[in-house]
Amino acid sequence: MITLLKKLNLGAIIALVGIVGLTVSWKNHESTKLAPQSGWYTVSAPSGDINDPDDQIIGSFISTTPPNGDCAEANPADPCQVLLDLSQFTATSVSGLSVTDATDTTHKGKVDVANSNNDGYAREAN
Repeated sequence: MITLLKKLNLGAIIALVGIVGLTVSWKNHESTKLAPQSGWYTVSAPSGDINDPDDQIIGSFISTTPPNGDCAEANPADPCQVLLDLSQFTATSVSGLSVTDATDTTHKGKVDVANSNNDGYAREAN
């Protein structure tokens, strides 16, 4: 083994160490991706019915606390946020999915009705 190392030049050893280091770094990066967080997400329906989960497109994460004001659970109008339980979610991002897709048997998200005051949605004020 020592004879082999003596025959390799310094550049080859540095290259080998670099490749191993990058490989370990890449594998560590891949395994530490954060899963989407459970909580309140914006919903919109750019080309459909905002009351239909097939047309509700999930946007950005807002908070884990219930919304209030113009978009709140007690408001009577159209949905503006949805409470999602993503503890079993299988994809890397929920943003851009429809509520139906995010909660199907493949992705395993849930509209968290149990932890909301109503149906898992916050709604716009009239």
